[in-house]
Amino acid sequence: MNIKRYVSIIITLIILVNIFSAFTICSAENFTYIPENITTYSRGVYMVNLDTETVVYSKSADRRMYPASLTKIMTAAVVLEKCGDPAEEKVLVPVNTNMFDEIYKVGGSNIALKEGELMTVKDLLYALILPSACDAASVLAYHFGGGNIDTFVEDMNKTAKELGCENTNFENAHGLQSDDHYSSPKDMYLILKHAMKYPLFMEIISQTKYTIPETNKSKARTVRYTIEMLNESSDDYYEYMKGIKTGFTGKAGRCLSSMATKDGATYCIILFGANLDQPPVSTTQKNLCYDDTRHLYDYMFDNYEVKEVISPETAAAEIPIVNGLKDTVSLYPSEGVTAVVPKNSELTFKVNAPESFNAPVLKGESGEISVFCDDILIASASLLVTEDVYSASVKDPETGNRDNDMTEQKIPVSIEDLSRLFENQTFLALILVLIVFLILFISVIIISKRKGRRG
Repeated sequence: MNIKRYVSIIITLIILVNIFSAFTICSAENFTYIPENITTYSRGVYMVNLDTETVVYSKSADRRMYPASLTKIMTAAVVLEKCGDPAEEKVLVPVNTNMFDEIYKVGGSNIALKEGELMTVKDLLYALILPSACDAASVLAYHFGGGNIDTFVEDMNKTAKELGCENTNFENAHGLQSDDHYSSPKDMYLILKHAMKYPLFMEIISQTKYTIPETNKSKARTVRYTIEMLNESSDDYYEYMKGIKTGFTGKAGRCLSSMATKDGATYCIILFGANLDQPPVSTTQKNLCYDDTRHLYDYMFDNYEVKEVISPETAAAEIPIVNGLKDTVSLYPSEGVTAVVPKNSELTFKVNAPESFNAPVLKGESGEISVFCDDILIASASLLVTEDVYSASVKDPETGNRDNDMTEQKIPVSIEDLSRLFENQTFLALILVLIVFLILFISVIIISKRKGRRG
């Protein structure tokens, strides 16, 4: 058997392992939370319940579109990945680079950074996110790109690939218009989720304003969030809103990423391309992202709730045992499962487990519980036998008495036990992994012997 055939077998087995592993994953992707015909002004929408990672609404979520200043979410994430102490690390605005010329030319938002100005990374990040300062983006990219903005942008694209983004390419750190600079609502959600791992990012987006202390070149600056839905004096104010990022260019239209929490449920919405179908697109035109955002949040908050539908503390089934020291054994879910469900809905549960066990019964996976809403699967979990139950027929070989000491009892393995073991998907996956490694080991030995003969 040649090496190519060995490789083919190994790849096939790896695929089988992945298939068996996939059986333990459940999602509510077939459940319709928001009607597809709902009116939204944005060309691309991706809405996720953050408590359960459930996608509740999607519209052109994989379409490549211009992200405008939503780009700065990735800029912040890469900076935070590279920076050890943002509050202490100082950044010098470079001299004689003309890096702000393009920003000023197109009227990009900025905080009027000056050449030779010293500022902490933390202060620049606040300027990057709250007022969406493009000059702060370029300075951070220059600093953490080792004096080369293009190097930093390469790191942005590398991170995007690592996060699983399939429709994203960055050409700058601020998001100003560039034809080959694009992302998608779904990819931007992956980027945002990555940025949310950093405590400083979460701190920044929880503020509505921030005062940058006086520097060697400027007096103290107070910067404010560009999201009007956070402004209590605005007609667009939304009390459940938590800010993340706005974006706008003539070709990108209005973009917005946001979070909102109410009654213990938290959602995130990514919007691309609002206002583009309602020309003329301008900074003075009403931001239709706000209308979409309010409408979608209100729909979910009014009609759905997040609650635990499977509890690991509640037995899902009581299974009879034939010839056991106990008459029955309880099956418990392997984990708790929380789901997004319609308010006042009636859920139905289905347990897939053996009708009975023949003793002895060993701890381990033995069945599955599924939860349905309107006949659509919304959650599931494996069921576990959480205790060993021994056979009542086992006798001490010397006394002839039944041995009820479970720690000393010898356990005969029955055909039924073996059958249940081979029905366990995790066990089968492990067996396949062992087979892969065994084939690799044998292949190495065969190849080594052949090389030895040739030598």
